[in-house]
Amino acid sequence: MKGVLVTWFHGRGFGFLQPEDDGPDCLVHERNFIDGAIPHEGETYQFDLRPNRKGFYRAEHVRSL
Repeated sequence: MKGVLVTWFHGRGFGFLQPEDDGPDCLVHERNFIDGAIPHEGETYQFDLRPNRKGFYRAEHVRSL
């Protein structure tokens, strides 16, 4: 899946990706960036979606494009 990082909280180490298919934004944590990328709002990333226990989605295996 591909999406754009729409929000990033540098001091807190997480943000939100907006999928290309206009699905709901998903949470992404800095530990989920596999290529050591420094997250920047507006950049496009490729990722896998996984549901969490509360039914929301989070991005995993996030890599820069």
